[in-house]
Amino acid sequence: MTAADRPLTATLADWIAGTRYGDLPTQAIKFATDAITDCVGVALAGTREPLAPLLMSTLLTMEGPSAQGCHLLGTSRLATLTDAALYNGTVAHALDYDDINHPAYSHPTAHLMPTLFALAENTLVSGADIILAYCVGFELQGKFGRSLNVGEGIPHLQGHYARGWHPTGTFGALSSAGAGARLLRLDASGVRRTLGVAGTAACGLRASFGTMSKPLNAGLAARNGAMAVQLGGAGFTSAEDILEDRFGFMSVLSDGGWTKTPFDQLGQPWEITTEYGLALKPYPACGATHPAIEAALAIQRELPTEPIASVYVGHNEVMPSVLVYNDPLTPLEGKFSMPFCVAAALVTGEVNIATFSDGMIADPRIRELIGKTTLHIDDRVRLNPEHGAVVRVRMQSGIEIERFVELAKGKPARWMTHEDLFEKFSDCALPTLGAAGTRKVFELLQRLPALESIAPVFSGLGDALNTANGR
Repeated sequence: MTAADRPLTATLADWIAGTRYGDLPTQAIKFATDAITDCVGVALAGTREPLAPLLMSTLLTMEGPSAQGCHLLGTSRLATLTDAALYNGTVAHALDYDDINHPAYSHPTAHLMPTLFALAENTLVSGADIILAYCVGFELQGKFGRSLNVGEGIPHLQGHYARGWHPTGTFGALSSAGAGARLLRLDASGVRRTLGVAGTAACGLRASFGTMSKPLNAGLAARNGAMAVQLGGAGFTSAEDILEDRFGFMSVLSDGGWTKTPFDQLGQPWEITTEYGLALKPYPACGATHPAIEAALAIQRELPTEPIASVYVGHNEVMPSVLVYNDPLTPLEGKFSMPFCVAAALVTGEVNIATFSDGMIADPRIRELIGKTTLHIDDRVRLNPEHGAVVRVRMQSGIEIERFVELAKGKPARWMTHEDLFEKFSDCALPTLGAAGTRKVFELLQRLPALESIAPVFSGLGDALNTANGR
């Protein structure tokens, strides 16, 4: 049997078990470190969202010097390993401010970080081990996207995502499980069992977009991945051909339309180093809004002091199926509304966490501008796979100002600087950690590859929380 003919589950298991930190290019280590840093920040901000206490009320949590378990980010409470992964994954995606991956059309770090942090907290693994495991998980996430999103995107929207699956939850369960298996150094047999459990646990539907259940999909992926690693490592049996079986993950979740070819190039190159593989978010809204937001902000700085008569947004063919709320009624719907995001940028000159509030949704200035906004497929970006956008504002006097943004900030070609990353981290973490704690935790996370364990990060978070709360 040639390598190309080998069953897919076994191929992945062997690769996961055999990959080493020395296999990672410098760029992969840098991007992974920045992504984990960024995700901890957005998770801390997510703990202040309404869904956080609702979710926590369903979990058995503990606190105090005798408590044992894994930390719930942004709190002094501990929970079981899987519950911590569930909570931290959900709050990490609560604001839709976490990073994205193409071609998986998903949010990888929102489930990879919580899975790995939960598994690492009471285990003797290093920061370098976490970085390697993260890159392994990211590799799987991207490869599942290439394999299952067959013909995905423009102009042939079909495949796994188009059928209504939310890959953050579906691919996420498997990629988090694979990452966790690498972190705990399971052998190939253990990895196959782990993937089997994760494959049958995978879930997530796009119908949940605009509700609290969308970020729950990330939390479920983190929890299911962590659970799969624990069970697979303990010898719990599952289908060891979970991917390629005719009733397995690949066939069932794609209606048979998938290709094995992407998995023939594992780590060659690493998905995290590819052109669009990883993107950090400068705005806490769906990534499909970002080029238009950037264009609108540029226009806002040049607006004359007269009323706006109309706003034109030119977009690609895919946008209407992703940004489904033209007249949003809640902040969560606003994150998936092109008219709201553009109008907010033009009215206020900024789009940040505070933008997505009940007050902003109801702001009469923004509501008026939403009514003046028209959306059209624009030939300049019709086939743009990264949601490039054209925004044109017409004033009452007839003056027109137009801006075209082809590629959003935060993509590899427009990566965030250290200062950009800290500014975003501060916006997210400052209310929870205070100024000194925010800086300390940020710098600890940026040194993750050199840390002997994850313990200093949790100590830093705990100290900052105590100081901020006057303890």
